[in-house]
Amino acid sequence: MSDVTVELCADALRSAFPAAEVVVERIRFGDRTRVDVGAGRSIKYAYLALAADERFELHLYPADTLEQARVFYDDPDRVARILGLREQGWRIDANFHFGYAARGLAWTESPISIDAYAAYWVAHIDSAHALPRAEWDAELERLIAARMVTREDLPQFDADFRSTDREKATPRPGMRVVYAWPNHRIRQPEFPAAVRKRVSEVLSALDEL
Repeated sequence: MSDVTVELCADALRSAFPAAEVVVERIRFGDRTRVDVGAGRSIKYAYLALAADERFELHLYPADTLEQARVFYDDPDRVARILGLREQGWRIDANFHFGYAARGLAWTESPISIDAYAAYWVAHIDSAHALPRAEWDAELERLIAARMVTREDLPQFDADFRSTDREKATPRPGMRVVYAWPNHRIRQPEFPAAVRKRVSEVLSALDEL
């Protein structure tokens, strides 16, 4: 994003959440603005950025760490409420990846439907754990069979884990919850209120409002 666009996003988040700190992140996918919105039980941040199609997108990531995922998937009603946000214009995607310490790594392209993905993790979250190297091969094969991971994802796992001195890989069975607005909306005075309203929808569904 251009500096002007970044500042528009940051201003919108500052107006929507005046008591929270807004951070500009410069990541390999591009710039985005971030605000702390959750208690951290099943979600932590909301992000606002300009997407490739020139729409402004609000992204939230429930279950983005294994600890958050345990809280999230332990309550099937909570999961169902998040999936139900699709009826209010949200897009819900799988966001399965691995983590090491505080870092997210080795994002995957899960080919399974989001409903099947959610059902799988409701059923299997109790067995999810930080994987030592000795378990990597068997667990990756199991995840491929479950359609959480594809063989095309393995080179990135190798780069992020096998080719390093990292001894554990922690599964992070997250979701990406996305709401988009046309480009012109960000300059309208009511836009921050619209952002806050949409964030509140997600937090309410998570029982973290």
